[in-house]
Parts: sequence; structure tokens; C-alpha cells
Amino acid sequence: MTVEPDTEEPETTITNSTQDPRVSRVLSPLLGDRQLPLLQHQIYRSHQRVADRFQQGRVFLTGDAAHITATTGGMGLNSGVHDIWYLVRSLTPRLEAPPEQPEITAYEEVRRDVALRVVQPATDTNRRQSDLDTPEARLHRLEQLMARAGDSRIHHSSVERMSMLDAVPEPVA
Repeated sequence: MTVEPDTEEPETTITNSTQDPRVSRVLSPLLGDRQLPLLQHQIYRSHQRVADRFQQGRVFLTGDAAHITATTGGMGLNSGVHDIWYLVRSLTPRLEAPPEQPEITAYEEVRRDVALRVVQPATDTNRRQSDLDTPEARLHRLEQLMARAGDSRIHHSSVERMSMLDAVPEPVA
């Protein structure tokens, strides 16, 4: 597996959040002077992994079994659906093929490439944009999104890119 660990903060469970500066740092700008009874929380450790192999003989990995991404942006769900679509499209012509037909190798090559070339970088970008920590940076990002949504050509292109419709080649029959 290819792993890039997040080493900023260890994964911990904290039961007394009023004494944790990490919780205060996040909640204070949102709550101001109001108090929020937070009984327990866990630090989310963002990480991404891509399996070294997506296929071994007649066994195929798809979705989170093949590649784990941060939850930001929905790239894991999108890429998992595309994995299954590509695999089904690759397997369908072989269901009636003679037994000596060679095994499917394009699935692993194509889908692993998409995970590394498209999904991982998009997830990194989504995560960085979600973690903007100043009001000015968040406002600037919101203005960019609003401008993108206001231009139908740019909006369509953005939706197509995020849904990965342009990153899924047709399976080789």
C-alpha cells in the first residue's frame, strides 16, 4: 500500500473537551461566548491509501477496498461507482467467451491509474480548500465557487471533472 500519513496530531479520544485547546480553537470562532456541551469527540486523521494491486486472478478490489480517500468531496463514492462500472463493462463480454480467453488486466491498470492520477490529487485539493482557516480565505473560496456556479460553461466543466466523467475510459472488450 502507498501511505502518506498525517502526522500533525495523533488520533485520540478526548472526554473533557473544555480543557482541550484544539477543540476550543475550532469551536470558538463558531460559538463565540456560547457554551456547547461536548461530551466526547475524536480527532479525525485524514489519510489516503491506494492498494498496490486491484486484481489477483479472479478477485478484484473496487471502491474503498482498492483506494481510501478523505471524506471531503465525495471522491471515494464517485471513484467506487466508476470502479464497478468499469469492471462490469469489462467482464460482460467475457461471460460468453471461451474459457481460454485471457484474464482481464486493463481493469487494474486503468482504475489504479485513475485513483493515483485523479482521485488522490482531487481529494488533496478538496481537503486543503475545506481546511481554510481564516474568514478571508473562506470568503474568497466561496466567491470562487459562486462565480463558477454562475457561469454555465465553467459550472458544467467543474461538475464533469468532480464526477470524473472525463477520467473514465471505455473498457477494452
